[in-house]
Amino acid sequence: MSINELSGFPKMSLMQRPVHQCIMNEIGKDPNIKELAIKCYEGRYSNGNSTPLVLYAMHFESFFLVKKFREIDKESRDFPLNNLIMNVAVKGIKSTEIRGYLFSEATKKELSEILLYSGNAGKIAHQKTILHVAIEKNDQDLISRLMKKEVDLDVRDETGKTSIELANLKGKPLEVAGRQPNLFADSPLNVKFSFK
Repeated sequence: MSINELSGFPKMSLMQRPVHQCIMNEIGKDPNIKELAIKCYEGRYSNGNSTPLVLYAMHFESFFLVKKFREIDKESRDFPLNNLIMNVAVKGIKSTEIRGYLFSEATKKELSEILLYSGNAGKIAHQKTILHVAIEKNDQDLISRLMKKEVDLDVRDETGKTSIELANLKGKPLEVAGRQPNLFADSPLNVKFSFK
């Protein structure tokens, strides 16, 4: 074995790497899927990291591999579901199959939690719910899916805003049964005149 100068890890052939043969046996016969699976696998081991294969499959928007990796790859199976859905929001994964699959397994509690995630080039850390990010990105499909799961709308992000307040600021109030949108809640006029 030679040492990979970039990572300092011993360079192994694809067949020597953990679970590779198991993954290839499970993938099936489709050469396009196998090629994509190899790209995911190489991405994971190119720098000696243990990023779950499911994240690479999501990047390629391959529903088949997302589902398969969640079944057979330990890191993918153990990766928190709410973090996978946050990746859908942050990276703008559009596949309705992937979204539907992840949401079918997610609980209201998981989807309502504040998550820490990195912004541009991993430099800026944010603390928001998935709904906050969906509102910022104006992802109506994701907003709709989260509202159907009845996520907690009163959770505040790092700036102290609830998802309802953020949506109002963006000019796209959330339609919530039993609640009237208050478009004037964050108005500068409220400082002088209380309309609440």
